[in-house]
Amino acid sequence: MKRITIVNVGSESNKGTAAITIGLIRLLIRLFPHIKLRLISLYHNLEKPMAYKLTLRTFPDIDIEIVDHPRPLYGSPYMKALECMLIWTFRERLCFNHPVFDVIKDSDLVIARSSPIFAGRSRFLNYSAARASLPLYVAKKIGIPYGFAPQTFWPIKGLQIRNIIKTLCKSASFVCVRDVYSFGELCRLGVDPVLCLDSGFWIEPKYDKWLDISSHLDLQKRKFIVIVPRSTGDFKADEAVFHKIAETLKKLLPTNTLQIILVQHNFVEDSDAIKLLASQLKQQGLSSTCLQCEEWSPEELAGLYQHAAFVMGMRVHSIIMALVAGTPVIGINIDGRMQAILKSIKMDSFVIDVKTFEHEVLAEIVQRALSLDYSRLSEYISLKKRFDEMIFRNIIAKALQR
Repeated sequence: MKRITIVNVGSESNKGTAAITIGLIRLLIRLFPHIKLRLISLYHNLEKPMAYKLTLRTFPDIDIEIVDHPRPLYGSPYMKALECMLIWTFRERLCFNHPVFDVIKDSDLVIARSSPIFAGRSRFLNYSAARASLPLYVAKKIGIPYGFAPQTFWPIKGLQIRNIIKTLCKSASFVCVRDVYSFGELCRLGVDPVLCLDSGFWIEPKYDKWLDISSHLDLQKRKFIVIVPRSTGDFKADEAVFHKIAETLKKLLPTNTLQIILVQHNFVEDSDAIKLLASQLKQQGLSSTCLQCEEWSPEELAGLYQHAAFVMGMRVHSIIMALVAGTPVIGINIDGRMQAILKSIKMDSFVIDVKTFEHEVLAEIVQRALSLDYSRLSEYISLKKRFDEMIFRNIIAKALQR
């Protein structure tokens, strides 16, 4: 039995992070049903309430071992900078002292669930990149094949990030990217990436929660909309964007014909955003319901989204979950990832940028989204998934033979 270890697994307090993990596991066990899976966390978080219980609950019959990442998680800028320099300078020595060294040594393949470059927007030292790269340096040092599941690799700035590209990506068995911008960035740096769908596309909608909540809230199919807010990092900008969303919905829904459901995807970062949006909707005379979904899995949320009239999301995986469910989507782009990922499936015309947000443009996108033939889009995504599965089976099989 082949042993595959997935490293850099983030917290399930973010539904998008959980969707990537669950989707990747679904893909791997579909292609290689007899593998042994182990997950190594990106941070020391097994003691937190939302560790990986959603993943384990999704696969009750699959033997998945969860391994903590007990290396200290630093909070102060000084300690983070020191950790970056330590990993950059002494990574060869640190590999043998890494807490998960024995787990990786006992693996046939290591897959990075998230890229060390994901947060690589700093021109200087980047703590997330340094921490996420270390398990891969361990694999490289002891000769275990490793690769990258589809992730974002842009923008690439600074010497530290370029050094990671040079030392890790060029030696990897495979490097998968989920958007055309990452593909271009890595090609320019001499890496040969594979453009694939995000792993979240492999989740499967489940309907238990929908049946419960539809009865409780009296929700009817296509008679409600879902909005997934996110903060831009600037309160005034948030207020302006949410006001325009509320203003647009007031004009589109003059008689409150559709219920509005607000869904929080990130339970660390989005609490203030969802309250602010609810307040802006109320000022426009629109009632909304904030869904209590902390215990919901991404697949259960997709089951809800499948019955919505449309999903308007500021979180990338809210849009991916809706597309998996075959529901009209409107994406609101904050940092470029929404635009880049949807451009890869020719859906970027249904994205509006938060910096150029106008309610007239949003209203026009909503009307186009509702008139799109989603059966053809679902067929396209299904064909793309089958094509990606053939590629993924090939590159994983080759890596396992090394």
